[in-house]
Amino acid sequence: MAKMRALDPDPKVYSTLQSHLNLWLDYTGIGIRPEMLTDFSDFYSHEAGINYPETGGSRSFHNLAGVLKPLFFSDAVRGFSPDKPVFNAEAPLSVNVRGAHKTELIESDLAGLHRKWKFFDATQAEPAGWREKAFDDRGWGNVTVPAMWGSDGYRLCQVGLYRTGFKVAEPAPGRVYLNGQGFADKAELWLNGRKIGSADGFDASFTFDITDALEPENVLAVRIENRYFLDGTYYGGIRGFVSVNTARLVPDFKCGVEERHLRSFLWSQAIRGTSGVMLCYEGNFLKPASRFLPGVKAELENLADIIFDPAARRPAQVGMIYPLETLRALTHKDYLETITSPATSDLMPYYAAALFTRSGGVDVLRNGDLENGRLPYRALVAASNLRSTPAAVAALRRYVEQGGTLLVEYGSLTVNDDTHGSLDASALTGVKILGCETAPASCTLPGIGTVNTHPRRIDGTTRASLELCGAVPVLSYADRTPLLTEHKLGKGRVLFLNGTLKAEAARELTGRLLRESGVAPLVELDSLPGISLPGSVETVLYRDRAGRNVLFLQNFDPDGAAFAKLAGLPAGNYRMRNASTGRKIPSVSGKALWSAEELAKPWPVRLNQYDPVVLLLEPENVEPLALSGISPVRLAMLNELWRVAPEKPGRPTVAVAPVSGSTIDGAVGIAPTAYRLLADHGFNVKLFRNGSSLDGVDVLLLQNRTFRLSEPRKILDFVRNGGALLVCGNAFLNYHVDGRNPQLLEGLGLAEAGLGGVLYNKSDAPPPADKLRVTCRDFTADPVTEHVESFVTSAATWLTKLPEEARVLLKAPESSTAPGKPLLAEFPFGKGKVVWIGDGWFLRPLNLELGGNAQLLLNIVNRLAGRPVARLTQAELDSALFITAAKLEQAEQDEQAGRTVSDRPVSAPLYTGDDTGKVNGIAGGDPIVDLMR
Repeated sequence: MAKMRALDPDPKVYSTLQSHLNLWLDYTGIGIRPEMLTDFSDFYSHEAGINYPETGGSRSFHNLAGVLKPLFFSDAVRGFSPDKPVFNAEAPLSVNVRGAHKTELIESDLAGLHRKWKFFDATQAEPAGWREKAFDDRGWGNVTVPAMWGSDGYRLCQVGLYRTGFKVAEPAPGRVYLNGQGFADKAELWLNGRKIGSADGFDASFTFDITDALEPENVLAVRIENRYFLDGTYYGGIRGFVSVNTARLVPDFKCGVEERHLRSFLWSQAIRGTSGVMLCYEGNFLKPASRFLPGVKAELENLADIIFDPAARRPAQVGMIYPLETLRALTHKDYLETITSPATSDLMPYYAAALFTRSGGVDVLRNGDLENGRLPYRALVAASNLRSTPAAVAALRRYVEQGGTLLVEYGSLTVNDDTHGSLDASALTGVKILGCETAPASCTLPGIGTVNTHPRRIDGTTRASLELCGAVPVLSYADRTPLLTEHKLGKGRVLFLNGTLKAEAARELTGRLLRESGVAPLVELDSLPGISLPGSVETVLYRDRAGRNVLFLQNFDPDGAAFAKLAGLPAGNYRMRNASTGRKIPSVSGKALWSAEELAKPWPVRLNQYDPVVLLLEPENVEPLALSGISPVRLAMLNELWRVAPEKPGRPTVAVAPVSGSTIDGAVGIAPTAYRLLADHGFNVKLFRNGSSLDGVDVLLLQNRTFRLSEPRKILDFVRNGGALLVCGNAFLNYHVDGRNPQLLEGLGLAEAGLGGVLYNKSDAPPPADKLRVTCRDFTADPVTEHVESFVTSAATWLTKLPEEARVLLKAPESSTAPGKPLLAEFPFGKGKVVWIGDGWFLRPLNLELGGNAQLLLNIVNRLAGRPVARLTQAELDSALFITAAKLEQAEQDEQAGRTVSDRPVSAPLYTGDDTGKVNGIAGGDPIVDLMR
């Protein structure tokens, strides 16, 4: 950094290397240690996005682990950079609707369908009545499910018939479903002679509601057709899985990004010490729900002095070792394997167990941290931490002898990372590892049930062969091999977990052991009558120097509620406010203030999934903290975003292609004032997606070169037959904005400047002058350029080729890097018209207000639609340009001065048709007051 500072001494400029370090891909082969980033950077910059699975209320550890993994990495990064800010510089946020995971469906199969089925090769003919329940199939052969039928000898079969009988062991509450995947390739299914559905595709998934077709005794019949032949066999069969469950594999509902997802992610980052987050990617994030972002930002800023003060946070009671050295030594078969089966997935049951003890979060440590610092934890967890150092082992022994509990998974602390030789930690663990096994093993755990081991991703083993040398068995497998041992050292103990248990069992057992080791919840949660009690609630508690308390609760399970009890506050009375809304919450007894005694007794709180509850508790003698909202000016702008204009029958229609992907959210969200301008002047504005019909469309607007057209000929034919087309080019600033429609441009007879074709000012004006904003006035007289005195570019390119009949309407100025180059042209194409402009970025709000840009846009679209042009009045501009630099500056000034409101953006008809204005699940606006009522 010293050399960099010599080149750029401006202290307002900070430098970093953005890298995700392949953390979620097991850190394999990256070659960079996290310390290297912090050593030469002013701040630590990484990439950690999140995907929220919406499951319709079903629980799945597989889905939960996917949400927890980026939070685990954020906790780890906090340890990598304890003294420098952490910036999450590339954080895509998305929501996926999912059903239950197939592994969990197989394990909970009510019918036990993975076994031998009756089978008949019907390539030549099908027996009459074979799908009926009473059909006699005793003469049929037997095949294994799941498998290809060729593996049971039917290699030349092209049409296979399956039959099996089953009972549902116990009447299931609610609906019952047949789930399956991989009925290759085309399948039809009957239950008790009634057709229940079909599946098409070698890996297609399906869910059929069979509740009304179930009988005490059932027969499932399946016909599968497969014509794929390779290496002497047809690839037909029930190749994936099949099960009967009360949960669905294929979901039957929709869900997009909502305010709660934004709050969940941003709060999760903040409580982990992340100083800044850049939410990104139009396809993932640019949604109507982003209207709530300014309010979430204000919520975080209100409490920033507390939550970003390390001294204010109640210390974590659990530390977990991040096995960085072990993961770095992994060798995956290929890149895809690191994505589909990262070894870090095996850490999630332990992380979940520690996080959901509600004991104040988890400190994720490195092996080096064990040697260098204090270990003020009631428990430490070391899972998959094969590689360590003698110094770290010695530090762990000191920790245990002083009263700590160490939970070690088998295989950990066995390789010396300094020498790559063996590491003997038996004096610490009380066990010697004689070797590792790969065969599954079974055990019965009190309160959990029968559990089987499964291969650990890090090395494919399931457990170890042990020799006890000081430890005593606590739990054992069915073959009496120890599953859990205890070794007492000094004032503490080492718990040795010998096996890779299924995720839910590993989480439950680990949580139980942590609680037995003195890890205590900051907040007790007890059941409310008739409402589900979530089991996956994260809790963090802060107390600043003035005595203000911030309580953070986040539920990762389906919606629920609880009686909460917060003990340990100093005696006295407290004001309680909802930090999200600023609302004052009266006590259970109806008083304005809560006593410490009341807070320690049960009070109700609603805990909706991914919707943090953040409560501010202030002593009555402390000045209330100002909880600001957002400026009324900003709120007015947000209320207009994505609002759909009423349809205008008989008026021309403009279809707009998005910048990239196919989401209307992004198409409307990027250029909202441009769409308002067109709607205000009598145009119907709608989305054009790949595959959309152009019937009834008068003008097609391609606003960015990065949107890849699947059918460019369709667009060319549309214009040839009388349609109108506006093509917006863009400067080739980097590979992200490379042109993706060469066939369309070639078909139109156009060629744009390629790499380096960026229009700049040649001015020597220093920053903050924007070199890309070039003021252009060299217009040709034409209806398109009427009433336009200047066009200000934002990221423009120019044409290097255009048709002979084209008319250039605007050239780049002499003061630019491309003097005289064509920036705007119109020409006929068949029966239609085309206008090309070299800048699609001018459609965005802060660019559309510059110069005569708005007038030029309206002129172009009026001209293409065959309408006369007219000068825009100031009132019309003020109405259409509802987002401007001046309004944003006013909003900033309002918020700095405290002139704010806590209102949410209104719910209104949106381009998406979604009701994204709601505060999901909180009917009255507060998670505590609603339940009290």
